[in-house]
Amino acid sequence: MYIADRGAPSRPRAALELLPDGSYVETTIGPTDRSARRSGRWQLDGDTLRLLAAEDAGSSRTIEVIDATPERLVVKEG
Repeated sequence: MYIADRGAPSRPRAALELLPDGSYVETTIGPTDRSARRSGRWQLDGDTLRLLAAEDAGSSRTIEVIDATPERLVVKEG
């Protein structure tokens, strides 16, 4: 599953790829306007997607899932 926040038409500003093995890769714009990547593990707890960063063992973030099908994942921003 691939989630992208489209900025300019040429490339996404941010992207999140959820892999079937429970890992994820996230791409964001770094401090020098270059792409920054981080990875970790993801878990689905009911309607909450939890991202556990590999770089910082205590770091996690949650995203509310609005709708999910095999082809599409809709999440609440913010």
